[in-house]
Amino acid sequence: GINTGYGIYMITSDNTLDGNEFYSNNANAIVAYGSHHVIKNNTIHDNGLRGGTNFGVSLGSSAYPLNSDGNMIQRNTIFGNNGGILVYTNATNTQVTGNTVYGNKDEGIMVQYANGTAITDNTVYGNGMDYLDLGTATLIAFIQGELARLQTSLAEPRGTMGRLSQDSALTNALGDAKREMGLLV
Repeated sequence: GINTGYGIYMITSDNTLDGNEFYSNNANAIVAYGSHHVIKNNTIHDNGLRGGTNFGVSLGSSAYPLNSDGNMIQRNTIFGNNGGILVYTNATNTQVTGNTVYGNKDEGIMVQYANGTAITDNTVYGNGMDYLDLGTATLIAFIQGELARLQTSLAEPRGTMGRLSQDSALTNALGDAKREMGLLV
């Protein structure tokens, strides 16, 4: 049935979520505060039913008094949510790698006021916006020669989307690099 709240809400450290399915939650499927969590090999879909800014995975918070440090989000399949993955305030040194994130209403992967986030080897496509980085130190890497296409896409006159800086080492598979707001750094 439908869960009227969160799928799981973790406020401790050193937890592993491996091989689960999270679906039909009214809010975020996974909320994780604390450090050294491993969230891997999960299928996360059709969450955030009540609307708002709910994500499949939400890591860190401005309300949590400590840093959420050294967490890993890897090899998950995340689709059909309001948002895919959120790495949020007070999350530091997070690794987001090997995930498939598609078909989410808003952002596929969003990093907001978190430092030291590495986003590598993900397949992200068909979201409202595939990537969004708001003022953080994030390593985003793309594979399959996407850098040239992304630079061309960003240079097209569509308004200000941000820019690729020399600090962004580009290795993720990006779905449609020509989509509006496919990448905002």
